[in-house]
Amino acid sequence: VWPSCSFIALYDGNGGSRCCDFLRDHLHHYIVKNPYFPQDPEKAITTAFEKANAYFMHHISTIENDTSISSALILLLINDNLFVANCGISKAIASINWGTITKDLISNSNNNSLNSFGCRDIKIEIKKMRMDNSLDFIILETSSIYNKVTNKECINIVWDKINNSNNESLHSLSGDAVDKIMKTALERKANENISCVLIGFNSLEQAFNQRYKVIEGYSYKGREYKPVSNI
Repeated sequence: VWPSCSFIALYDGNGGSRCCDFLRDHLHHYIVKNPYFPQDPEKAITTAFEKANAYFMHHISTIENDTSISSALILLLINDNLFVANCGISKAIASINWGTITKDLISNSNNNSLNSFGCRDIKIEIKKMRMDNSLDFIILETSSIYNKVTNKECINIVWDKINNSNNESLHSLSGDAVDKIMKTALERKANENISCVLIGFNSLEQAFNQRYKVIEGYSYKGREYKPVSNI
């Protein structure tokens, strides 16, 4: 039986769009069609990344005399197991337990742009975690953001939107938070590609619903919602 799967990716191209476009169109196919998938997702991701890069290098980059490269940061959810994989210089951070914990999932401490797709020596980093009710959301972001906006600032921006919402939907608030993160990076003179993706989980929705239960005067018999400003 094929498991329940979700795939989300952030691609950050440099030197042209060909490599980034190739990954957008094909990388997920390399993963799900890999013989190790879904039994061994980490092996499937690693070999898929390597095969995709080899194909691009030998059949597209060389033939087309193309010099583009691209980071690839993916989030793959298989049932209750979450895999975050990176090749390049993008980053993934998580808000846990209603913002009381901020965690680097992919920190890029050892990576640089020369480890990206389109380069001979790619470096692949994979983190696995078990999904539970403590995970609020994950932010995928390019280096132009995390070089200008700290992890905690990004997390706080999202929770500030939740805390100060005024009848907006959770989807709308999430979009506003992403816009605010990117605008903050621009205000601080970020001068490269700026991309940001926010993936919310059940805990974020619970916090959002809890706020409106408090506003409407209903009691709530669950863990206390602590606004970011009080953490």
